[in-house]
Order: sequence, then C-alpha cells, then structure tokens
Amino acid sequence: MAEKDLYNLSKIFYYFRERYYNQAYVTAHEGLKRFVNDGILQFYSALAQLMDVRLHESMRELEQLRNKPELTVATLLALIHAHKQHKTPDREAISEYEVKVKELRKQVDDTALFYAAHTLYIIGKADKATEYIERATKQNPTNVFAITLKGWILIANDIAKESKQYFDAALKLENNFPDAAFGYAKYREIRSNFSQALEYVNRILATKSDYLPAVLENMKLQLCMQDWEQCEDVAQRAFRIDSNCVEAHKYHYLYLLCKEGNYSDAQQAFSRLLQAIDISEPKGAWQYYEISQVVARVCGRNPQILQQSELLLQRALEIDSANPDYLIEGGYQALMANKMNEAIKFYKSAAKTQGENMAAVYGIIHCQILEGKYAEAKQQIEFQHEVQSGNAAELSHLRAILAKYENVLAPDQIVQLFDTAAEQHFKNLRGLPLGKKYLLCLNPDFILEIVREYLNNTTLKPIDSGQTLDPSLRKSSGILEQLTKAVPGLLEGLFLLAKVKYLSGDTNEAKNVLRRIIDQEATYSEAYILLAQVYTREGNTHLAYEALENGLSYNFDLKTHPMYHLIRARILKKEQKYEEACKLLQAALNLPGVKKQQQTETIKTPRTKTEQMISSVPISIQDRVSVYLELAEIQLLLNRVHEASILLQEASTEFQGTSEESRILLTNVDLALKRGDINQAIETLIQIKSDQAYYLQSREKLAEIYLKHRRDKKLYIKTYKELVDRDPTPQALVILGDAYMSIMEPEKAIEVYDAALRQNNRDITLMKKIGEAYIKTHAYTKAIKYYEAIVKAEPQSELRINLADLLSKLNQNDQAQRILDQLLKEEVQNTNFQHAQQVTKAYEIFANMFEQSKQFDETKKYLIRAKENQKKLLKRIQLEEGDIQKENQKLYCNICYRLATMYFDEHDYESAIKDLKEASAIDDRNLKIQMMLTKAYLNSEQYESCEQICTYMNKTFPNDNSVQI
Repeated sequence: MAEKDLYNLSKIFYYFRERYYNQAYVTAHEGLKRFVNDGILQFYSALAQLMDVRLHESMRELEQLRNKPELTVATLLALIHAHKQHKTPDREAISEYEVKVKELRKQVDDTALFYAAHTLYIIGKADKATEYIERATKQNPTNVFAITLKGWILIANDIAKESKQYFDAALKLENNFPDAAFGYAKYREIRSNFSQALEYVNRILATKSDYLPAVLENMKLQLCMQDWEQCEDVAQRAFRIDSNCVEAHKYHYLYLLCKEGNYSDAQQAFSRLLQAIDISEPKGAWQYYEISQVVARVCGRNPQILQQSELLLQRALEIDSANPDYLIEGGYQALMANKMNEAIKFYKSAAKTQGENMAAVYGIIHCQILEGKYAEAKQQIEFQHEVQSGNAAELSHLRAILAKYENVLAPDQIVQLFDTAAEQHFKNLRGLPLGKKYLLCLNPDFILEIVREYLNNTTLKPIDSGQTLDPSLRKSSGILEQLTKAVPGLLEGLFLLAKVKYLSGDTNEAKNVLRRIIDQEATYSEAYILLAQVYTREGNTHLAYEALENGLSYNFDLKTHPMYHLIRARILKKEQKYEEACKLLQAALNLPGVKKQQQTETIKTPRTKTEQMISSVPISIQDRVSVYLELAEIQLLLNRVHEASILLQEASTEFQGTSEESRILLTNVDLALKRGDINQAIETLIQIKSDQAYYLQSREKLAEIYLKHRRDKKLYIKTYKELVDRDPTPQALVILGDAYMSIMEPEKAIEVYDAALRQNNRDITLMKKIGEAYIKTHAYTKAIKYYEAIVKAEPQSELRINLADLLSKLNQNDQAQRILDQLLKEEVQNTNFQHAQQVTKAYEIFANMFEQSKQFDETKKYLIRAKENQKKLLKRIQLEEGDIQKENQKLYCNICYRLATMYFDEHDYESAIKDLKEASAIDDRNLKIQMMLTKAYLNSEQYESCEQICTYMNKTFPNDNSVQI
C-alpha cells in the first residue's frame, strides 16, 4: 500500500504545497510502478491533473475512484472543483455532488475525512478543510496523516503557533514521517528559529541524502539565514539529483541577480530555468508568474533581464490569459519598460475580468498620473481613500506621485507622503525571512524610487562634522542598509548608499561601498565619479584624479558626462588652478542635459549598455545646479564678481519654481558677502520661506552672518529661536542649545537641552550634552549631582562612565574606582553590546588614573585589558551598521596607539610595531599611526619596511608637510 511509503507520499504532498502539480503527478505515477492500481496514488494523480488544469483527464480518473470508501468524499469535492473550473460549469452536477457530500461526510471514517480535508487544503480552501480534519483527529487521535495535516491547515489559516503540538504528536507516532518534519521545520521558520528548522530538515537528509524536497528546504533555509553562498551550494546539490529542478534553478538565478549582480551569467541561467519549467511544469502558469514577479523587482531595470521577466510572464498568460493577477503584473512590468499604452491595456483587462480588483484600479490611476490626467487620478484616489479602511502602501504611493507631478504642495509635504508610503511598505515585511516572498514584498525597484525622492529633497553638499544630519539622509541610509543587505548585488542600491554615506559625511564608508561596486562591476562609471568626489572632499586631489582616470580607462565616453567635468573642476579648485577649472565648467554647461533639460520621463527608461556605463543614474537637477554654482564660486575666487552675478541670474531663471531655487539664492548670498553687501545677503536669506528646500541651511547661514559679520549674538540666537517656534521638535531644540554653547552660554543651553529631554526623556545623547554643558561652566558639583541622579534612577545607565571619568579628572579616584569596580563585576553576568563598550571605557579610565599617578606598569596592564575587550567587541559587531563599527574601530586604534607610545618610550619597538600594525589594519589612513610606525621601523633598523610606509604615506598624503619631513 502507498501509505507505507512515507517518503514518496510526503514528496507528493510537498509538491502540492509548492504548486508543482506536474511533479506531484510524475511522483504519483512513479509510486504506481511499485504499488500497481493503488487507489490513493491514482487519486493524487487525478488531483494533480486537476490542479494542472487538465480537467478532462482528471475528471475521468476521479469518476473511476468514486466508489472507493476512503475516497468517496474527496473525489466528490475534487469533482465539484473541476466542474467550477469549466467555462460553462454544469450547475446540476455540482448541486448533485454537494448534496452527496453533505450526506456522506457524517458517515465516513477518519481516513476518508483526512483525504477530504487534504483535497480542500490542496485546492486552496484551508478554512473549509478545518471541519473535516477536526472530526478526523477526534475519531482517531493516532492517525498520523490527519494530525500532520491539521498542523499544516493551522499554518494556512495563520494560526501557526498552535501547529507545533500536532507536528510534535505526529513525529512521536512516526519518527520518520518527512511531511511532519517539514511541518515542524515550517513552524520554526515562521518563528524565525531557522537553525532548529534546518536541524529537522537535516534529520531527513541524514536518513535519505538524495531526498529532493529536503534538499530544497535546506536551500531555502540557508537563504532565510541570509547565507547566499550556502544557498547556492545547496542549489548545485539539487541539480545533481535533478538537473531540471525548477526551484533550484529559480534560486540559482536569483543568486546571480541579487548576490552577484552578474547579469551576463544570469542571462544564461535564465535559459536553463525556462527550459526546466518547460520540461517539469509545462502547464504551471503560476511557476512562470512567481519568478517573473521577483525578477522584475530585483533586476534594477536592466533591459535584458526585464525582457526575460516579460517572457516568463508571457508563458503564464499563454496558459491562463484571463488570470487578473497575471494581467496586473503585465501592466506593472509594461510601466517599468515605459510601455504606457500596453500597461493601460493590461490593467483594463484585469479590471474587466475582476471588477473589484484594487491592484488593477491602482494601476489605472498610476497610468492616469503619468499621462497628466491629474484631475481624474485625484478623483479616483480620493474615492479609494474614502472607501478603503486603513492606508494601503499603494494608495499612499499614488498620492505622493500625484502631489509630485501636480507640483502644488511644498517639497516637505511631498516627502511626508512618501514617508507614509514607505512606512506602510515596510510594515508588510515584518516577520518575513529572506526568500522569494521577502524579495517580492521588499520590491527593491519601489525602494529605489522612494530614496531618489528623498535625495531630490535634500542638499547635495556633504555635511560637516557636528552638523545635524538631514532626516531624508537618515531615512535613506536606513532603507538602503536594509535593501543592500538583502540584495547585495544591486548596483544602483549600493551606489545610492555610497552617495548617502558621502552626503552624511561618512567618507570612509562611502569609499568601502564604492570599492564593492567597482570590484563587482569595473565598468560602472558613476562609481568612479562619486569616488573622485569623496577623495576631493577629503582633500586628496591625487587619488580623485586617479579615480576619474580609472573610470575613463573603462569607458572613454565618461568624458562627455557633466559630472566628470564638475569633479575635475573641483580637483583643480583644490589645487588653486582656477582658470583651468573655469574652462572645464564652461564646457560642462554646454553638455546635453545641463541646460534646459527636457522633462524627464516619469518611468526610468531602460538604456543601452553604453548609456548605462556613462551614467547609471541620469544627471539630477541638483547636479545640474551644482555646475552653475561651482562655476559661480570659481568666478568669485577669480574676483569676477560681475560674471558670477550674470551666471547666477541665468541659473535663477533656469531653475525658477524648482526645489533648487533656494539653493541658488544661498549662493547669491555668498556673492553679496563677497561684495561686502551684508544687508543684501540678509534680505536674500529672508526671502527663503519655511516650506522651501534649504530653509534650515538658510537660517544657519543667516545666524552665521549675524554672529560673524554683525557681531550680534541676540539676532544669532533669535534666528535659531524662530526655528524652534516654527517646529519645536527635539532636533530644533538641540540646534538652539548647540548655538548657545557656541557663544559660551552653557546655562541657557542646559535649559534648552532640558526642554528637548522632556520630549524625549530617554535620549542618552541629550543627557550627555547637559552633563558636558555643566562641565563647560565649571559647575562640576552640579555635573556630578546630575550624573548621580541619573545613575541612581537607572543604575546601569551608560552615564555612570561619564560620572567615573569626571570624578577621576577631579582626582576623586576612590569614588571613580567604586563605580568602575561595580561595572566590571557585572561583566560576567552582562553580555550585551552596550555593557561591553562600557567595560572598555572603564579599563581606559583606570589606565588614565594610574598614568596620572605615574604607575606606568598598571597603566599598561589596563590598556591591554581595554584592547582585548575591544577586540572581542569588534568581532561581535561585524554585521552592524557602519557608524557603530567605525566608532568602535576608532577607539580600538586609539588604545593600540597609546600602548605603542608606551612601548616606544621603553624602546620596545617590536611590541610597538605589533600594536601599530593591528591599528593600521583597521585604519590605514590614520596619519598619526603611520608616522609612529615609520619611526618604530626606523629605530629598530627595519629600513625596508620604513621605506615602504614612507612611500605609502607620500602617495596617500601628498600635501602633508610632516610626511615630507
């Protein structure tokens, strides 16, 4: 009997769950070779044909099985479903079967109830299957098939937490039942316990190493654990079992696209994937559709890959041309390819097939916006907003797009609409592990659109140290970190992340990301341009020029890109070669796309390969304005005030009414200051209203003029107070507090910081600022009392380190030691990250105290402990965000440097070199470390190593006099 072959039956069940209906049919037929005329296998064979839309064959086979007692109800339910699939259903037959089902279901045993429940589960009616499976398990609590199916039905009905007990019970009854093990693994996967899920899958493989369903589940779980490489290895293992394994081909294809970003190999992999589906699931419309959806969203709109996703979708539509989901996807992909008319046809066909399909309605509204039919789109959006409960991500997105193209709202209001869309979008990702569904819901294409909108509404000038980070940059960074973690091969995602890091002032992280891009795709010209910008920002004109030349070597057409001219000009400006820079920028102004740019297509048009190499991201309005403003600045440096004035007037006309208009006004302010016209500068800044982009920058500049040029501290503070009056957020209050600190009024700064803290009473950064303000006023007693009050309320607050540090500096070492001893006692019990950071700082404070008392051996001992602890901490945070890593790496390097200094003073040059090399491995651009390493090599007579470091420093720090000496 087939029921005895648990592995074969479980394989059939698995293929049904995964919608591989032809594979379920093939597996059932393989079983029939062993169990000839087995009714159960014949039934699953017929059911597989039914799900594969081979209606006539399935109905004929089902009719032959109706008289088998254990299958009577199941076959009737399958026949009802089959009749309903016909274009002209036989209502009389359906009615007759339904009456028989009602009559028989009360009479049959637990086995018949199981097959009935399983049939309903397979045809997508898990809710109706519940009644049957409940009765089956009550009749026979030891029916392992029924107990396992009950677990699967609970998962299908979103009650996964209750499923565990049934899979547990099934495995106790039959330890070698793969379907129950798969169920338990799925429960663990839903609970995000992937290692335990993998353990249960591997138990099956330990018994039967070539069992394909277990290999495929292992493959998926590797990706759940975010291990693309292991996922790919297991996919290759699946190919050795079945070269036409569709699921393995899907994951291999996604590996090349998402992890490697290798589109040329992906095109070859696509041919094998298509062939595999054609052979294994020739009528499996859903299999073509599912992978087409994912590919379209992760491919970065690569034209060749988009064509492949369209071909997959075409196959699905050839099999099931009236499926509204397939038609809607056709509309979505047509929009991606900028085929507006085709998109409208798809959406209208979907709406006609299924009138209440919201996705079709949203698609039509989207097309209306892109066609400029704003009134119609607005009316539809307002109607949908009224009738819908909640605020769907798609509807929020459409409202944002409409606001953008209507251009009737202020930029910050449009950004708020995109914020809402993004929040709704990311809500749908909660709890999903990395896999096909996650990638589909993540929709990288949508995320890139959101980020582009954020960047369109932020300044493209990198912030200086201590400046407040623009919220749009902060949001973009968080979104892109999540995106590039899931899809590390998406070049545009990485490029935008590098750009955001650069604008946020994090040049080291920007360079790291750009190097990843260049390692992955050496012809990505835009990366070289941005890398040159980063080096220019750091003052390293030699490496900036080298980056541009490297990009040029891969693609000579890069020379025609306006950004190439802009960066070259900035390099020349750094070198004070103003005339050459001026000529370059004048040439840039005449390049296509800089002046009087045609309205860009709303949809990002796929470009040719050459065009993609020249610019993976079209020149933005901010970069166009940058060409004008950079040229104006250079003309001012050349004292050509009149020419700069004419150019800025031209720019004002060119960009009137855009988000960049206020940025041009800011440069006009520099022009007025150059002329010594302070009043004109102030009047220009006052013109920039609170709803315009660059309003915050305008107020910061206005305050600076009041302070530096008017020497008027009252107006300086008044300007920042107006920011608080307009929007009394903690961020605005902190800016005002910082302003008070800059004019040496810490008492008032404390009042403002306190007000900010009342709005956010757990903000540790604010608490630190208040403590530092007390110290600035030399109110050390108040500072101590402030810190003590916080530590008393929260004994493990990280501010106890600040308290101990202050006490040690005031020579109150006994009190400082008590705090630090208590903190170090907690080390064994407390293993969290914040505590580990405090331990390093505690060792450092001990080292400082012993250094003050000239106990150098003790100083060294505690520095070594600090270093060892920090080294462990760095290993723990390898996968953390860049800022966290950077801060802790810097601390580690400082400790290494301090130790090396002590060894150096003791003439222990080998120990000094060891610590300096460890620091250099983390930060090879730290001049202080490189200089000391050179001296250590020199003093230890390691002249060759000394010369190598000198050569490196000359190349890396060409303008530093200390290096030359």
